[in-house]
Amino acid sequence: MEDFDLRQFDDRGKGEPVGRTMFRRDWLYLTLGESSGLWTTRTLAPDMAHALPAGAAIVCKDHPSGEPPLEGQNYLFRVDGSIVLSRFSYRLGSLGSIGDRVEERIITPADLNAGEHQFFIVARVLGALVRPF
Repeated sequence: MEDFDLRQFDDRGKGEPVGRTMFRRDWLYLTLGESSGLWTTRTLAPDMAHALPAGAAIVCKDHPSGEPPLEGQNYLFRVDGSIVLSRFSYRLGSLGSIGDRVEERIITPADLNAGEHQFFIVARVLGALVRPF
């Protein structure tokens, strides 16, 4: 599985891989429900909502252009030159427990069409190493 650096992400893509990490495909499928098209990166800052420290390794899968995001799933979004890890929800006002996590920002369809501060989906985050989402 290729490793990428979030600081190299831009409008053109992920940049060049910075390394490789080997995993057994059967373990990936049993743990994450996916085994192909996966890559890893490391968080740039602590993420209180997901209890991830800075530098935590996360497993991602590119999000196909034009495909709608999945309810309640975690994604890497590009916004204003930055990459953020957030949960996506179609439910605007009735998030209930999905938005009750500490400092968790929920991205909605309005954020994906927001003009100046528009969020673009980069990849779906399937889990952190050792701890699936």
